Amino acid sequence: MVLLVSMAYDRYVAICKPLHYMTMMSRHTCIKLVLISWVIGFLHSISQIAFTVNLPYCGPNEVNSFHCDLPQVIKLACMDTYILGILMISDSGLISVSCFLLVMISYTTILLSVQKPAAGGVVKALSTWWTHHGGHSLLWALHFHLPLALQ
Repeated sequence: MVLLVSMAYDRYVAICKPLHYMTMMSRHTCIKLVLISWVIGFLHSISQIAFTVNLPYCGPNEVNSFHCDLPQVIKLACMDTYILGILMISDSGLISVSCFLLVMISYTTILLSVQKPAAGGVVKALSTWWTHHGGHSLLWALHFHLPLALQ
């Protein structure tokens, strides 16, 4: 998801500041954005693993789901995992909501700048934005629908 925020920033710079695109989105900047997304993803994964690695498991250790997600694994623990579930949901929720808000800020800024009468190439800007928005919409729909469908 963090990589999608980087892509939204790229679209913002390309549409709203096209003359500064090459300086703002240099190779160095792109590498930093990818590294930031990798580091955030790694830290999030490590925090999720740290929640579950020391749990005591008992009974049948089978997850009755094709999608072996962390909530199904936590259900196998032999202890009360309510607080652990709250921590896990807040960790994932913080990243998801932050990414969603950053993408929406980028999209709103793009749409507001394209609506200005002085903005040229409105059709080209919207076609560039629309394909990116379609990918984001599909991801967010799956991101929020899949966990609900699996419960």
